[in-house]
Amino acid sequence: MLLWQLMEKTKGIEEELRATKEEKTREGKQFSSEIARISAQLQQETRRFEKELSSAEGWLKEKDAKLKEAEKAQEGLRSEMERMREVCGKVEQLEKLVENKDKCIQRSDTIIERLMSENASLKGEK
Repeated sequence: MLLWQLMEKTKGIEEELRATKEEKTREGKQFSSEIARISAQLQQETRRFEKELSSAEGWLKEKDAKLKEAEKAQEGLRSEMERMREVCGKVEQLEKLVENKDKCIQRSDTIIERLMSENASLKGEK
């Protein structure tokens, strides 16, 4: 009888072990399935991210090229402004020269008028 009870207990333990094994096998398959699903999702997200990254890199290259063009244009404007400053300086010098010339002409006219007046009065005295 003891042998029979032992066999029954062994049978029960074997059934329990088989049920546990089947449950763990099911859980393992579900876990593997979940891992495969997550892996596929990660691959899809990675491809999407790589496309977005590539697009962003293209956008950055385009903006960098435009920035370089703008910097060249700005440098051109700086040199043009410097040239204009030089021209303005020369124009100011010319304006001063013209102003001095006008003053000299006025003085000359005044001197000529005075000399003509003195000459006329000298002729009148003779």
